[in-house]
Amino acid sequence: MKEKTISKEHKELIYYCVTTFFERFSFYGLIGLLIFYLSFSINESGLGLSEIEAIEIVTLFSALSYLTGLLGGYVSDNILGGYRGVLFGIISEFLGFLILTLTNNIYTMEISLFLIALGIGFIKPSLSNMVGKVHDEHYQADRSFSTYFLYVNLGAFFGPIVAGTLGFSYNFHIGFGLIAFEMFVALIYFLTKNTIKNKYQMPHFSFKKNKTFFYIIIVTIIFIITFILLTMLNNSISKNIFFIISGFFLLIPLIYFYYILTSEITKEEKNKVISYIPIFLVSIFFFIITEQLNSTMLLYIKDHIIENWIEPTWIISINSFFVIIFSPLFIKLWDRLKNRRPNDHDKFIICGIILGLSFFSFGVPLIFSLDGKVSAIYFIIGMIFMVLGELLLWPIGLSITSKLSPNTKGSEFMALWGISPAISQAINMNINTIYVSNPISFFLLFGLLSILSAICLLFLPKKVIKIISNK
Repeated sequence: MKEKTISKEHKELIYYCVTTFFERFSFYGLIGLLIFYLSFSINESGLGLSEIEAIEIVTLFSALSYLTGLLGGYVSDNILGGYRGVLFGIISEFLGFLILTLTNNIYTMEISLFLIALGIGFIKPSLSNMVGKVHDEHYQADRSFSTYFLYVNLGAFFGPIVAGTLGFSYNFHIGFGLIAFEMFVALIYFLTKNTIKNKYQMPHFSFKKNKTFFYIIIVTIIFIITFILLTMLNNSISKNIFFIISGFFLLIPLIYFYYILTSEITKEEKNKVISYIPIFLVSIFFFIITEQLNSTMLLYIKDHIIENWIEPTWIISINSFFVIIFSPLFIKLWDRLKNRRPNDHDKFIICGIILGLSFFSFGVPLIFSLDGKVSAIYFIIGMIFMVLGELLLWPIGLSITSKLSPNTKGSEFMALWGISPAISQAINMNINTIYVSNPISFFLLFGLLSILSAICLLFLPKKVIKIISNK
């Protein structure tokens, strides 16, 4: 009986892991192609936008992919249930990729990217929640998530290599078509598990008690329709629209912090929330660097690397490869250090310095290049620094967020950490144009800002540092 139970748990976990592999394969396959699809000419099967417009659209899409998790998580928890939430997300992504495959204009592109971002917002929080429940005394949660994140990185590794290379080397729509087919396979695969469907029933939902949610939905729909109409009228996406969107994103954490600080929490919990604010603000500078993988770093490979053995679409695959390689080493390092390991506050400072060094590795060699081309070795060094920074940023950031969250607002407070990269992408919409005009200044400026923002954490009040370090 015990072996049968373990086997059942394991099969359920692998079912979720394979589903997330399909989804991450499709997302990162798209990310590898998107900026080139937008900026390449119509004769090259692209849309013919400028590089600046392409960067803005990619960063907006990435930001929406984070923010839709707030909507998707809420709807899955309160209306659809986990199984139907994931199912809705898969269908939404499939339709988005199908539209990208069959059409080639800016208006349908916007609709398709919105459907894909919406699907991501439903799939990621629901699947993560379901994985967290697949364990017993034999199959613990940490093992479940370790296996889950392995499949996430496998999807991120193979997506850009397979779909990205196919689309970039031959035709973008062939790459999109492969991804659409892959999401259709994911849909069929997910529909085969009726036992999971029965496990996650639709929750009871009261319309009267959730009026605020519907107000948010209405405002969001109006916002999206206005954005699409303005784009159609201008035949392009104006800088003013992106500025307005950025302001909209920046308001979200302000509202969240105000809501939590004015809610019924203890004085000690309020002190923890206030102590978390500098960590949240500094993390935005860190994510400004890591989120460049979706946009400017793809152009960096295309425009500045001498060797032609690296396809521009492979950057996410290279990142995932190093994550898979270095993750076990980090775990062993913390185990060996034991009581000598740095506290979370110090780890966060180290994280910012390492991420800053990654941008210096990209920018400094360009200073000494006569033709704007550098060896791939500098790119690899920069990627190693970036991955090491990421391996500190995400787990330490999640740990600090969890420790400083109020007891009654844990899930809502954790959502703040998910908003942080979305805010960085909102900022990227307005600053990534610096890369197009002067890549060297771009890398050196934001590399320096990352290091300086990390050093600023050294000068926090001792009381705040103690709270962050959980002393």
